[in-house]
Amino acid sequence: MRQLEGPVGPPLGVAPEEEYSTAQVVLGVNDVLVFFTDGLIEDSRRSFDDGLAEVVRYLAGGAVEDLDRLTDGLVASAVEGASRSDDIAVLVVRHDGLPGSARPRHASASVDRADPRAARAARDFIAGFLADPDLAELRDTCVLRVSEAVTNALRHTDGQVVLEMWRFADRLRVEVSDQTSRGVVQVGGGILDESGRGVPLMDALSTRWGTAPHGAGKIVWFELDLPG
Repeated sequence: MRQLEGPVGPPLGVAPEEEYSTAQVVLGVNDVLVFFTDGLIEDSRRSFDDGLAEVVRYLAGGAVEDLDRLTDGLVASAVEGASRSDDIAVLVVRHDGLPGSARPRHASASVDRADPRAARAARDFIAGFLADPDLAELRDTCVLRVSEAVTNALRHTDGQVVLEMWRFADRLRVEVSDQTSRGVVQVGGGILDESGRGVPLMDALSTRWGTAPHGAGKIVWFELDLPG
C-alpha cells in the first residue's frame, strides 16, 4: 500500500478562476484507489495526522475483494457510533485494466518549435496514423483540427508542445498539450477564442472537445466518432 502525493489546490468550485495542476500515476491491474475528504479523518476528537494514520492502518489490514464492504468498514471505523462535525465523502475504485484486444492504438510526437514546418509535420503525423482506408472520411477533418490546434499552441503558449492520438474501437481522440496553464477563453482576445484556437471550428468539426489541466500546463483535446 502507498499514499499518493499530488499537487494541492482549493476545493473544486470554491475558486472558479483558480488554475489547477495535475500529476500522473501509473496503476497496475487490480490496484485499488481510496479517495476521501478530511471529514473522514479529522474532528474535535483527533488530529488530521492521527486520523490519517488510523485510516492507513485499517486499509493495510482490510480485504479489497469486496469494495462495498471495504468502504463500509472504513466509514464505520472512523465514525465509531459518534456524530461527525463534518461531512464524509469516500470513493473506492478498482483499476481492472483492459484486455489486449480492447487497448487503443496510440502514437505521440513532440512538436519542434524551431521548425517552421512544425504544423505540416503534425499534419503528416496524423495523416500517417489515419492511413487505414476505413478512416478516409475522417482524415481531412482530423488533419484540419490538428493543424489549427498545433499552430495556435505554438503561437500562444510556451514550452514543449506534444501531440498524442488514440484510436479506440468507437472513436478517435487527439490531445495537444502545452506548458501554459491558462485555460480556455471563449470570448475576447484569449488563447482559445475565435481569433486564436478557433472555438467555432472545434465546435463544428468535433464530436466532443474540451480542455484539462496537465502538470504545469494543459491539454486541449477533441474526439471524433468512428463511422458505423
